[in-house]
Amino acid sequence: TSKILEGNVSKEHTYLNCFDYVKDIGTGGLCIVEHVRDQSGLDLAFKKLNEKTLTIANISDSEARIKAIKLLKNEARDINNLAKEGSKNTPKFAIDATSSDNSGIYVEYIPNSFEEKINSELDANEALRLYLQTTISIKKLHKKGISLMDIKPTNYRVDDEGNVILVDLNLKRVKEVNNPSESIIVSAVTDSGKIIGTPLYMAPEQKLGNVKKGEEHLVDIFQSTSLLYQILTKIKPEGVHKQKAFYFQDAF
Repeated sequence: TSKILEGNVSKEHTYLNCFDYVKDIGTGGLCIVEHVRDQSGLDLAFKKLNEKTLTIANISDSEARIKAIKLLKNEARDINNLAKEGSKNTPKFAIDATSSDNSGIYVEYIPNSFEEKINSELDANEALRLYLQTTISIKKLHKKGISLMDIKPTNYRVDDEGNVILVDLNLKRVKEVNNPSESIIVSAVTDSGKIIGTPLYMAPEQKLGNVKKGEEHLVDIFQSTSLLYQILTKIKPEGVHKQKAFYFQDAF
């Protein structure tokens, strides 16, 4: 059980020995990410299962937790494999703690929000630099035959040297397409935990449930161009400017 270092959070947090809760980083359909720190001052990000959505998923799928843990294990493996190959745009390491009381993985803590960065005042050169950095990790994964199908600003962070780091390598979207029996259907849950009709960065074939096996990388390309649009215009692909953004996406 951990003490709280920052914020007004009253709940208790359980981590590996010596780690304390610092603050929340983000909440997604499958996982919650928290900033934790050990007694020496080492900062890590702890990615744990989102119990609320798992409880809902478990109603129709009694193996939801087992599948979620497997996804986290695979994510830790992919992070470490990329690190061994010298990747500079993914976390340097991941620690598999899925067998602990609070199932999750510990990864390198990347301090700065990518979403806040792209919403700040940027000149064209910096905007393009940031975007091109988002593509480096995706290219590496595509060379391995791995697609994410879930590219969006909150899946990136920025380190203190200005490098853009892909921090979410979870393949839950690909599982939904290629291995439905191994998937966990949490697609309708957004980062805010609210149910919506269509996620902002979803490609047309995803919306129609029409992604063909072997063409998952095309979804990544569509989502990547949607991200570029947002970086350059400060407008999300859909949402309050839905109509304008919709026409832009249809142009690809």
